[in-house]
Amino acid sequence: MQTLSQTTGDVFGGYLLTLNGNYLSFATPTITIDGQICAVTTTSTTAITCNVSSRYNLPSQNSFIVLVGSNNAVVYQEFSYVLRWSDIRTWGTDMPPVDGDLVFVPIGMNLLVDISTPLLKGILV
Repeated sequence: MQTLSQTTGDVFGGYLLTLNGNYLSFATPTITIDGQICAVTTTSTTAITCNVSSRYNLPSQNSFIVLVGSNNAVVYQEFSYVLRWSDIRTWGTDMPPVDGDLVFVPIGMNLLVDISTPLLKGILV
């Protein structure tokens, strides 16, 4: 069974993702996350490691594709880019929303609520 070292990561990239499993080195692997190439750094018969790139646009559809040569690898987990509520970069300001704010979550944005939220006026999705 193929497993991932993590199933979520921030959209800012610059970290490693490892796929562990069997029969992974019979051909050149490629990993694509939401249309962004995850540059393969190491491969072996039991692992593929890649450097996750940044994704600043919102995709029309989320996808996680692992190819070994021209064959799809059977992966039982998905990897998703997320924006963490606690990360100020998510909000484009120096602080996350506060009590009484209205929050907009656009289509294609995966917002991970990793802390207690303030009492919001509403969330538009």
